[in-house]
Amino acid sequence: MKCSAYEATGYTPGVYDFARAELEFPGWLTKLLTHPVTGLENYQKMMQTLTTEGGAIKVFVNVAYE
Repeated sequence: MKCSAYEATGYTPGVYDFARAELEFPGWLTKLLTHPVTGLENYQKMMQTLTTEGGAIKVFVNVAYE
């Protein structure tokens, strides 16, 4: 599998690091990801949470959901 320059410097290394850390320290990722927002259509909620929620460690958007 050939890797593009973007993949080598983009998200791929971060995803690998998260996966490896989760294997070494089970449960830490759920503590880091504190404020989920479902769907890109809710970007305003995501921005509001980022700017007003004092306890937000990591706000994230679920883009693949059912």
